[in-house]
Amino acid sequence: MVVRDVPQTISACMYEKQPWSVCDVETKQKQRDMILIKGNSTQCVPKKTITKACKKTCRYDRSEWSACDKLTRQKQRQLTPKSNSLPQCTPTVETRPCYVRAELTAAKPHKCRYMHGTWSECDPRSNTMMMVMTSKTRDPVCQKYKKLSRKCKAACKFRRGEWSECDETSQLMTRVDSLVSGSPKQCDESRQITKKCRRKCKYTFGEWGECDPVTNHRTRVKKLVDGGDQTKCLPEDIVTKPCEKKNGRERCFYGAWGEFGPCTNGVVTKNRQVLQGGVECERKAVITQACTKTPGS
Repeated sequence: MVVRDVPQTISACMYEKQPWSVCDVETKQKQRDMILIKGNSTQCVPKKTITKACKKTCRYDRSEWSACDKLTRQKQRQLTPKSNSLPQCTPTVETRPCYVRAELTAAKPHKCRYMHGTWSECDPRSNTMMMVMTSKTRDPVCQKYKKLSRKCKAACKFRRGEWSECDETSQLMTRVDSLVSGSPKQCDESRQITKKCRRKCKYTFGEWGECDPVTNHRTRVKKLVDGGDQTKCLPEDIVTKPCEKKNGRERCFYGAWGEFGPCTNGVVTKNRQVLQGGVECERKAVITQACTKTPGS
């Protein structure tokens, strides 16, 4: 037979709540006493005091709002302290701006409203489409026409082709781009872009010289090949660069690019000689392209 311990019954402590005291202005707190009315005097405190923060120190009776003053366009009402408020609570006046009924019911000034037009065809250069909106509001503040632009939903991505030689008659050069990605229904298989010839001074690549131990710079001399439309092309263009970067590491120096080699395993490759630099420079000295892509484009 198992005998369990029976816990002793502890009588509950019941107290009678006394009224709250007047709020203390300095501490902003009020108190009230709790007097024991039921419970074991050895286990319950005969009397305890509870303190809490005052919600409001002053309470008021509010009068009706006065008529609207036509000069100040304000109305007032009296605030009188209630009977149970603190002695330091004094009567005061509350002021508020007033509104005439006509002001509340008057029509608010309308905003500029426009009638939507139709979106233009997608511009393959900027990949954007335009729409002209016409004003529906007869207000001189509103613009008569407004233009909106947004990106085309289905972007047509093209691979750029090589620019043609400048046409001496039209002074234009043309480039044909081929479609890479995009919906065939919305994108053409190819696009032709024309622009004015802006032939600049063309020079040979030139070879970098050795690093000068005194100036810590390398120099290369580029020879003029084509003066283009410029009449002030110098016969030589001298380029100078420091041998080191700002952080003290070696700068990458390269030779001229070679030609693309034959197609091998589906790719073509061209290289340039690394004259100075580490592994990072060697990574930038090789270009690999798929054989389906025209080399150099």
